Amino acid sequence: MAYGASKALTENLSIGQPYSDIKKVISINIIYFDLGQGKDYIYKGTTNFYGLHEQDILQLSAKQKETFAQQKVSDIFPEYYIIKVNQFDDVAKDTLDEWIYFLKIAK
Repeated sequence: MAYGASKALTENLSIGQPYSDIKKVISINIIYFDLGQGKDYIYKGTTNFYGLHEQDILQLSAKQKETFAQQKVSDIFPEYYIIKVNQFDDVAKDTLDEWIYFLKIAK
């Protein structure tokens, strides 16, 4: 997951191009194997930085908010989704579940 997100970032940024031009990467990982333990079948991960001593969350400065047109550090860094197809209970509650059901039966 990290390799794919990093590759997407590096392949879409030219040498000398400002970091403010970086586009947000959303990594969707459809897996058919057991990755970790949990009750859900869809997991979302974002990047946040926490102070080791003060336990505070790293925030963007006013200039960074203006430059990146974002409000939080996690709005800049890649966002990860893990869809554990085999854990889906075959009951579609929304349109995303319908797609997951399709992925499960098409396997």
